[in-house]
Amino acid sequence: MVVVTNLGNVSYLVKNSKYDFEKAVVLLNEAIDLNNKAKNIKDLQEAADYFLKSCYNVGINYEKR
Repeated sequence: MVVVTNLGNVSYLVKNSKYDFEKAVVLLNEAIDLNNKAKNIKDLQEAADYFLKSCYNVGINYEKR
């Protein structure tokens, strides 16, 4: 998956050999829950950061290029 920021920076989310679909779904749902509970832009950013900083735990590499 390609990630493009508002500033035009491009990064990639890539599955690795340790990818676990079930754990990835749990992580995504946790990030969605944080997003839905967000009260301001900082909270929204923290929800996205939570996912991106935790994705390696479920076998997803966040590659900045």
